[in-house]
Amino acid sequence: MIEDTVRQILDIERQARETRDEAQREAARLVSEAEREAEQTLRQAEAVTQEEAQRLLEEARAKAQKEREHILGQTREELRQIREQAQDRLDEAIRYVLDRVAGRE
Repeated sequence: MIEDTVRQILDIERQARETRDEAQREAARLVSEAEREAEQTLRQAEAVTQEEAQRLLEEARAKAQKEREHILGQTREELRQIREQAQDRLDEAIRYVLDRVAGRE
């Protein structure tokens, strides 16, 4: 009877060790799986962030190009007006000089 009790105790201890070992293996597997999933999630987040950064950069470039074209258009118009005014004044200056040479003024 004592032998049966000792055997039962030893069997229970063996089962407890097996259960503990299995739990440790399962815990290690879960940790490894969680690390892989975390790395994958991180890679996905980095890809999304990179795509968003690229999109924002392209938007900024397009906006800058549009603004550049707008400023260039304004500058060209201002230059055209200045040239037109200069031409008008040049014509006036030539008439003035001709009049002075001709003695009309």
